[in-house]
Amino acid sequence: MFYPFGFDDNGLPTERLVEREEGIRAGSLPRGEFTVKCRGTAEKYVSEFKGFWESLGFSVDWSAEYQTINPDVQKISQKLFLELVKTGKAYTKESPVLWCTECRTSIA
Repeated sequence: MFYPFGFDDNGLPTERLVEREEGIRAGSLPRGEFTVKCRGTAEKYVSEFKGFWESLGFSVDWSAEYQTINPDVQKISQKLFLELVKTGKAYTKESPVLWCTECRTSIA
């Protein structure tokens, strides 16, 4: 069975980490500039985690590695989500959500 090794580094946890480490708020920068900062931070931690897993003796084919922050992976995810919407398996509706008053976003 094929099981690619990857990193789920796209989303709110990465954004909050960047804000904390850089002393900035996501909304204070243009989206593209903040995205570049997120990719840089994610890459730093990916390198650290790879080293850690290798030190534990993990045997991984890194040629099949993926990162959810990668633009190609995001494109695939978005395309598949649109297919789910088209087939009625994903939908929108109004409902209560958990809301973070500090970062002003819903919490998944």
